[in-house]
Amino acid sequence: MVTLTSTTKQTTSMILDQDDSISSNSQHTSKLLIRTYNDDGSTKSILIDDSMSIRDVLFVLVHKNHREPDIDYALVEILPDLHMERIFEDHQRLTEAILMWPTTSPNRLIFTKRLEKYALFRATS
Repeated sequence: MVTLTSTTKQTTSMILDQDDSISSNSQHTSKLLIRTYNDDGSTKSILIDDSMSIRDVLFVLVHKNHREPDIDYALVEILPDLHMERIFEDHQRLTEAILMWPTTSPNRLIFTKRLEKYALFRATS
């Protein structure tokens, strides 16, 4: 059940949740369908939400690609317009980065192994 109340100055929308409680839209997580590219050029699409960290996304991608879990797997953001790439850190939220992209963007997400992800910590131990 959806109730919408609209005035000239304020718009309120209420949604009846699955547990029959009423809450505002701001409490619902938004979901995004993302496409990631693999080393071999193939792609995988997954549905992510606001609460998922990069570590959660990597966990899904490892299982979806039928790979053995490894700490060296990384999600890399490719920004061709800026001629750069960056490795996401495990604690970051992917939705925050993707929502910063322009609507028609050549940016890509690459799922790959990056040994340099934790190289600093391996070198000091």
